[in-house]
Amino acid sequence: MLDSGSFELLGVIDLKAFQPLRLDLKLKAHDLPLMIPDTLETRLNAELNIRGTPEKSVVSGDIQMIKGKYYKDMRLNLGENLDKTSREQALPASEIPWPFLKNMGLDITTRYKEPFIVDNNLARRQ
Repeated sequence: MLDSGSFELLGVIDLKAFQPLRLDLKLKAHDLPLMIPDTLETRLNAELNIRGTPEKSVVSGDIQMIKGKYYKDMRLNLGENLDKTSREQALPASEIPWPFLKNMGLDITTRYKEPFIVDNNLARRQ
């Protein structure tokens, strides 16, 4: 039990020399809080399957946002970038050292129960 939410993780992880060879897991979450301090509060329900091998794995299932609120104020200076004529180069992506994550696909349906609320210095919307 976390706060007022709960989660359950069931399944099998096959090992060889203490290294995972195959995953077959099921994650169920009910009313699970997800918070980023001074930024975001939300509660989620989820039913996810995590299956695969280091060469190919997938997370599939459903996530339902029960309720959510983004409330971090933003600093916006429109004049700051007016003199720039091109975009800055993106930073190269860092290497992912864990094969299950590096080769993982996602097939997740997201839904919401109540509208997501944005309440900061730029917007007050549902």
